[in-house]
Amino acid sequence: MAAWIGKLVAHRGGDHTGLLIGMFVVGAGGGVVLAIFGWALKLALGPEPPRIPLRPGEGILLTRHANQFGGFFWSGYLTFTTQRLLFHARKMSFRREPYAIELASIRGARPFGFYYVQLAVDDRQESFVVEDRYDLMRLIETLAPLPESERAAAYAAWCESPPPYPATDGGAT
Repeated sequence: MAAWIGKLVAHRGGDHTGLLIGMFVVGAGGGVVLAIFGWALKLALGPEPPRIPLRPGEGILLTRHANQFGGFFWSGYLTFTTQRLLFHARKMSFRREPYAIELASIRGARPFGFYYVQLAVDDRQESFVVEDRYDLMRLIETLAPLPESERAAAYAAWCESPPPYPATDGGAT
């Protein structure tokens, strides 16, 4: 194949044949090196982080990208179920163990800083960075006091209602 390209370039490239062949070899070689590096990086990261299984009768309502803050940022996914908030780490997060917050133990949600949602849980404070934080705070405050049997219907009503974006949060995206 290199001979064919060299012949084609020599026919059309004039005095720049060596330059064009060199550019091709460097480009193809760079692609191979990047592919090998990506494969090695994937192997180095290891398996997917563990996940918390759902309980019998527990349904997933919503999953959003989130960063959990507790001295460091841990990247992952915040999943709203009919019983709990689940935080699962991404593969490249420093904290890999998942954890759950019972919806019944959440006493409130408030904005914190520019992008945080701070949850008041029975025995601690939990902070997350999420997109559309005011909308998610409204969902948390709607679901937390309800019995589990009414949470799916409340979530459906939340999906149909317009989000309460204040002017300072940037509006809908």
